Amino acid sequence: GTGMNITKWAINNKNTVLIFSIIIILGGISAYTQLGKLKNPTFTIQTALVVTEFPGASAREVERLVTDPLEKAVQAMGQLKHVRSRSEAGRSTLFVDIKDDNPPSAMPQIWTDLRERIRDTQDQLPSGAGPSDVMDHFGRSYGILLALTGEGYSMRELRHYANFMKKRLKKCDDAQGVTIFGIQEERIVLEISHERLAALHMDLAQIHKAIKAQNYMTDYGHLNAGDHRIRIHPTGNFERVEDIQNIVLGGRPDGAFLRLGDVMDVRREYVDPPQVLFRMNGEPALAIGISTVKDGNTVVLGASVKKGVKSLTAQMPAGLHVSIVNFQADVVMESINTFIVALLQAIGIVLGVLLIALGYRSAIVITNGLIFNICRAGQQVGNRIQ
Repeated sequence: GTGMNITKWAINNKNTVLIFSIIIILGGISAYTQLGKLKNPTFTIQTALVVTEFPGASAREVERLVTDPLEKAVQAMGQLKHVRSRSEAGRSTLFVDIKDDNPPSAMPQIWTDLRERIRDTQDQLPSGAGPSDVMDHFGRSYGILLALTGEGYSMRELRHYANFMKKRLKKCDDAQGVTIFGIQEERIVLEISHERLAALHMDLAQIHKAIKAQNYMTDYGHLNAGDHRIRIHPTGNFERVEDIQNIVLGGRPDGAFLRLGDVMDVRREYVDPPQVLFRMNGEPALAIGISTVKDGNTVVLGASVKKGVKSLTAQMPAGLHVSIVNFQADVVMESINTFIVALLQAIGIVLGVLLIALGYRSAIVITNGLIFNICRAGQQVGNRIQ
């Protein structure tokens, strides 16, 4: 039969069979080393959120002036499954669901289309509303999570060094994105003393006008000087709290200037209550999450991150510490090593049983066939992923 002919051909062409077997085994080993290694599979959520703030507006006003125009723009999308909305005092939220038959590869272009439609609708929104924020990154998981702490460092200083680390870690092999968690937003607070305003015969409208006039940004044009074109850029924009305090509101009876700092208390502080807090062993910290590219190798990413963190810590000032919260690469390597040990044990057990039952030659042939099939299966899986 055909089976006997194949067997006879294989016996008569030992060198050819040996070469093909070596090629397939090496191909299987190569495919294994190039397989994507992730603890959690990648998945795509086909829903986006469109959030628009409208401070001071009631829920009915938000629905009529913000939600309705945005909904009409989104409903023109051909890939739309349905859109849901929630209007509340000061905020509009749209849930944009895309049809299930759209493949994950098409989602980036769909979200780009959504952003363009939302951006084109901003001119229809009332003054004080927006800009709208489109959020579509819900399926991203962070296999590596680091914590940055520093005794005696302010949250603002930690944020500065976290951004420094973010720029460097983005260059790591197989890194998709780097995100900082636990950032406390800052704001400038102007605390008014109404008694002082009344004594100076001033009102809030005058102060608002003075602040707006001082920090007004516009294009002041260019100056042509021969072959050179010089851009006109006046100074006076706010860069520090002191710049706001030094805004001139007018003159005093004694001839001195009346500054904004003379009328009200101007200070920088963190938003209270904070939206997100992150702590490491009870200390205030910032978390740095690193995600892996699609079909990437988290083991390669882990090795690159370790190398990058080692280089970064040498450049940071004393007192800053980078701690590991979660390191998926180590978990994946542990799982891979456990699988390899179990596979080798299974092959050894099969070989031992066959040696006892069938003898040396049959045991070697059958075991080689088992290894051959395992490598062939690994090569097929690698080809499918690629």
